[in-house]
Order: sequence, then structure tokens, then C-alpha cells
Amino acid sequence: MNMERRIRVLVIDDSAFIRHAIRRVLSEAPTIEVLDMAANGREGLEKIRALQPDLVTLDLEMPEMDGFAVLRALQQEGLQVPVIVVSSLTQEGAEATLRALELGAVDFVPKTHGPGATDIARLRRELLLKIEQVASGYRAPLAAAPPQRTRWGVPARSEVPELVLIGASTGGPMALQRIFSAWRTPLPVPVVVVQHMPPFFTASLARRLDSVSALHVKEAEDGERLQPGWAYVGPGGRQMRLLRRKGELEIELHDEPYPSPFRPSVNMVASSVAAICGPRAIGVILTGMGDDGALGLKAMRDRGAFVIGQDAATSVIYGMPRAAFELGAVNVQLPLDEIPEAVERLLACASPIAVAKA
Repeated sequence: MNMERRIRVLVIDDSAFIRHAIRRVLSEAPTIEVLDMAANGREGLEKIRALQPDLVTLDLEMPEMDGFAVLRALQQEGLQVPVIVVSSLTQEGAEATLRALELGAVDFVPKTHGPGATDIARLRRELLLKIEQVASGYRAPLAAAPPQRTRWGVPARSEVPELVLIGASTGGPMALQRIFSAWRTPLPVPVVVVQHMPPFFTASLARRLDSVSALHVKEAEDGERLQPGWAYVGPGGRQMRLLRRKGELEIELHDEPYPSPFRPSVNMVASSVAAICGPRAIGVILTGMGDDGALGLKAMRDRGAFVIGQDAATSVIYGMPRAAFELGAVNVQLPLDEIPEAVERLLACASPIAVAKA
């Protein structure tokens, strides 16, 4: 996307209060131009076709044509415009947002319930940041795996892996779903997932991943011992690290200060994995803005862990994988659809397990 001109944004929301609030906060930014507004999905889709905006902010619950129908229409018509969903910060809003991300929305900004309670300062801060980052780094996600497989060799390892850590941000929910749905049998080790999301959203993400995978997937709990064949999603709004108690890997959730805006932070979890697992771990860094995870994954690799980075071509935002790669934290970069098999190959020396899902 050409960043030498202003980012042209279309605002779609059935609430006049929200539409004008978004227009006001975006109009304050010299790098953004609000092209127009629409009060429902049908009107919004017509304006997307006519105006060809660089980016769309989209409400989901609207009359005549809702946001889900807009996203499906964009897919059907091949209109590759990045969409940021403005979603309610509730359990219902979280479920709806995850459906929207599965339909192609690139990111979301939570709003509190009801226009009178909307935190305009927070909405302004998050929208401006995400619009500029998405506009500068967005790539339309690939619909299928590349025809050529990446050539790389599984390293000879004397240590048996005991854990897989996956970190992700923007574009992560869809990438995680593709990875988890590709695992047809339970993995012989636990998987820990750090996805940048607020409260409510991570619990919904865990349920959706559980529904598509042979693994059991749940939101992590404080003091929980990790089990093979299970995956644990770090809860939004809490920091998380791993401990080893009596030889067992255990989750610790806390609210201690940490030099990262993300809760949970990939760096914190990865640093704890480096300290307690050393070479007996596999790290994966997926699509996302910024550089969270680079330092922690570098510590993991320095201790002998094997780290996979998602490649630029399949990343919605090639930020976090790029930062980790440039820091020297990544052993190999792979297309998204090659990552599940790569993890299985690295785990081939681990003992197989039999875990049946109900």
C-alpha cells in the first residue's frame, strides 16, 4: 500500500454516534483521509466498489446487510481491501469477532457496550495505531499452500522436545485455525499459544480451535500442569510464564509489571520456556504487528530450541516473524501451511500418545 499519500478509509457502522466518533478521531490524523461513511452493509459494499478505499472499519451487527455478509461478498468478488472490525467488548462480541476474522477481517478494535460508554480516547489510540500498521504492512492472505514445498532438514537432536510454543498477533486467529485443523492426531507434547487479544476473546479463540483440532484446546489457568495432547491459550489481560515444579511444566498467571504493552506477551512466555526447557522446546512465531517474541525466541534458540518463523508471503502482517528472523531467533522460515507438518517432523522423536476427544 502506498504510504506517500494518505490512507483512504471507509467507515461502516449503523450507529450514527460511532460513525461520527470514528470519523472525528481519524480526521485528526494527517496520514488518514475518511472517504465516506455508510449506515449498513449494503450501502457500505456499494461504496467499497465505487470508492476503492485503502481500508474499511466495519461494524458487524447492522440492518439490511450485516458485517459478515459484507466480508463474504468481499471474498466472493475478490476485493482485497483490509477490514478492521469495531466490535463489542463482550462474550458475544468476541464470538462474532472471531467469525469475522475467519471470514477475512484483518484485525479488530473493541468498543464498550453502548455508544454512551464508548471510550473515545482508547478508540482513537487503537484505531490510529492499527490503521497505520495494517496499511503499511498488509498482505492479502493466501488461500492455499504454495505448490512447492520448502526444502529444509530436520536437525539431529539429542534432546526430545517436551513443549511447543506458538506466538501470534494480527492475522493470528486464522493462521492458528489452519495449523490446528491440520493436526489430525494429538501431539505427544503440550502446546502453549500466546495470541494478542483482550479478555473474553482468548476464551472464545480456545473454543474455536478446540472445535477444529484433534488436540484438546482450552484457555490457560493459573497453576495448571501441562499435559500432552492439550493446547493452552494464554488469557487476555494477564501475563503468563511457565514454571517447572516437581519435574512438571506448570502455568503461572500474574499481573506483575513487564516492559511490554501486550498481556500476555510472547517475550515473557518464550523467555520462561528458554530458562526451563532449554533445547527441549519448539518455538513458532506467526503473523503479527511489532516485534513481540523476538527477544524471547532468540533466548530459546540460544539455549538450543528450534524456532520456526512464518514467511513473508503467507503473513497478513510480516512484523513479528520479521523481527525474530532479523534478530537471529529463527532457524527456518516456512509458509503457513507447511508449519503443522514441520512441527510434527520435529516431534517425531517424542513418544506417541493416545488421547481421544469426547
